[in-house]
Amino acid sequence: AFLLTTIGKENESTKASEKALSLLDESLARDPQDADVWNQKALVLLALGRPGESYQVRLKALDLFNQTLEKDPKNASVWLSKAEILAYMGQNEEALKAYDRAIDLEPGEYGVINRKAEFLSAILGRHNESIEVYDQAIERIPANDTLALGWTWSGKGSALYSAGRSEEALEAFSRAADLHSSDIYNLRMLGDIASELGRINESLAAYDQVIKLDPRNVQAWSSKASELAEANRYNESLEAYDELLQIDPASGTAWMAKGDVLESMGNHED
Repeated sequence: AFLLTTIGKENESTKASEKALSLLDESLARDPQDADVWNQKALVLLALGRPGESYQVRLKALDLFNQTLEKDPKNASVWLSKAEILAYMGQNEEALKAYDRAIDLEPGEYGVINRKAEFLSAILGRHNESIEVYDQAIERIPANDTLALGWTWSGKGSALYSAGRSEEALEAFSRAADLHSSDIYNLRMLGDIASELGRINESLAAYDQVIKLDPRNVQAWSSKASELAEANRYNESLEAYDELLQIDPASGTAWMAKGDVLESMGNHED
């Protein structure tokens, strides 16, 4: 049943992408010089599993963006679009220059600064440099834009964690969670990093918040059960594993972990 459901969803997604492609082609028939539409078409082709065509379409979009910049070299949004295309094509240093140009033109545009920070960390692996750029974004974001602040603190947390700066990452994700109390990713990262640092109570509190938001979250139940077992709180761990197995009774990993807990308690026959 799960396989059939998955196949059904994939078919629906393919049909939606094919429809989007048809609409984009209609738009390009009306205006073949619209670089943004060419760029959108490249994304749809990629989603349809046609990377070769997607690459060629991106080249077309890049050429059109370059033509625009020849006429209007101070167009920050086009520099950003160019940066995104170059990043996709693996031209990383050129992409970074385009991000910098967009920021130079609009230094207060913190969304662009965030994109550069994400690019530095996720693509180039230059995590510490990325952290500095995230700080630049945080300085520019208005205090009442909690959505942007939360997203930026979360991104900074990911970069800090990738840089091996776990204590600082924990603080960053804590700030992100305070700003976005319903964001499960931030809470999961809080729980996982606190667990690595041996802060069991903080870790369990974070997993409990995830479960409160999503009572059927398998990862949270599994992490909570494992953390309780590590703390020798075996009865609570068993209760958590039982909850997990109610959600996913076919989880061999959960059954094995529950068996390990019972073994630790001396219940060899269970």
